[in-house]
Amino acid sequence: MGSEMPTGLATSAVPSGTPTSAALGQYLKRTMPIQAYEVTSRQSSEISAAYATLVGRCLARFGFTDMPKPRINQHDIDSVRSRYGPGDDVMAEHGYHFRQDEMGPPDSPSEGGAPPTESAAQIAVENGSGPKVVNGQQVPDGGCAEDAKRQVTADGAVYGEPDLVGSIDAASYTRSQSDQRVLAVFAKWSDCMKQRGYTYVSPVAALEDPKWKTGGSADPAEIATAQADLACKRQYNVIDVWFAVDSAMQQAAIEQNATQLNAIKDGIAKELKIAADVLGAGGTG
Repeated sequence: MGSEMPTGLATSAVPSGTPTSAALGQYLKRTMPIQAYEVTSRQSSEISAAYATLVGRCLARFGFTDMPKPRINQHDIDSVRSRYGPGDDVMAEHGYHFRQDEMGPPDSPSEGGAPPTESAAQIAVENGSGPKVVNGQQVPDGGCAEDAKRQVTADGAVYGEPDLVGSIDAASYTRSQSDQRVLAVFAKWSDCMKQRGYTYVSPVAALEDPKWKTGGSADPAEIATAQADLACKRQYNVIDVWFAVDSAMQQAAIEQNATQLNAIKDGIAKELKIAADVLGAGGTG
């Protein structure tokens, strides 16, 4: 992720006034503006499967055929649902370990089972660190891995999340926490939590409490805290206000970085087309 603040987040371009649920309109589904320039978790899985398929096909030309079929994650993660901490009753039941619920059911294993142990010879062909000719065939520059990457990024296709997209996403989340309208509902939320026996200055402080970083699941105290957190958010419309300000900041940044972001969107579309072509030509095997 880039360290510089994206253009559009360095200046205040957020509409004035306090957002309310009735005024949110387009925000009710809680889709962040920057998501139009991201790939979903399922799409990312498809791209990774296409990349792995290309690597496998390349290795097969050199006699390395013991490769499992890559799997595709059928579950799309709703990243906005957990952006502001526990936001619904199901999440709160998991305390601050709610991302366990968000992940959905576990993926089924890849058809080929666990990845086999790669030999030194196979690794050398994969990363291009060995002989340039193997079994009478020329090893691609950078090995099969780089060859696959060249194919999935052909004609301006994008591989991975560009720094600009991640920076806009992270910067609006951070900067929105300093907006006066968000701070106002944070203060009400904090007072509400104090009345319930919890001392936190903001929902972020509750979410990031070190107490929740131990153990693989929530204990009763953590669940009770998360449920109080959610109740206070609902009482003072915290998520709607925060989401509206966060989204407006993103939209301002998107408008001021439109040329770069449109190029990224085009690159993602090309990448998804390449992935679909690869996976459609003989599947993931």
